[in-house]
Amino acid sequence: MPYVLEHDLASGWRALWELSETEDYFLDLKVWSEDDLQRLEQMESPARRIQWLATRFILKDKLGVKTPLNKDKQGKPQLDQGFVSLSHSKECAAVVFDQNHEVGVDVEEVGEKVKRVAKKFLTEKEFTILEGHGGDESLLLTKAWTVKEVVFKWFGHGELPFREAIQIQNITEDTMDVVLSADGHVKLHRIHHLQWKNTIMAYL
Repeated sequence: MPYVLEHDLASGWRALWELSETEDYFLDLKVWSEDDLQRLEQMESPARRIQWLATRFILKDKLGVKTPLNKDKQGKPQLDQGFVSLSHSKECAAVVFDQNHEVGVDVEEVGEKVKRVAKKFLTEKEFTILEGHGGDESLLLTKAWTVKEVVFKWFGHGELPFREAIQIQNITEDTMDVVLSADGHVKLHRIHHLQWKNTIMAYL
């Protein structure tokens, strides 16, 4: 099985799966309910089908075959067993689960595209912080985007302006500290990063 990362946490786990398998591989595993297969049938994109199968298989593999995944009115995934967050790119799928705490995860491939949109999600102060850290520009900008995605998923209450509401405060090689200002509250989060091939995984 192409798990490229599996970490157990105090009350949960996180996992990263390489998307190297075919759709038939997943379907042959015989873990799918009729509802699963009906949802899959509604998806036209082959890539989207593989991504969906991979994230759902991770949940079934870790939590049991009968693990219904629902969504709240904001589209945030929900489990009876605890809190969950899902993400995928062309190369991999990621899931983070915790029984007791809200979580967030994002995976993105490092590339040049993020440079063209960086001003839409970063302030001048944040650009200064990134430049002060040094290193590959595309890698840093991808990390910055993923931390904001993670906090957005953790927040889970609809619209949230990335540029204004989520501010990067500090950077190390493996973490970014961000402040979330929303709903009249201010909260500091430390988001962790890891890199697998050309993919960045950020999680909370």
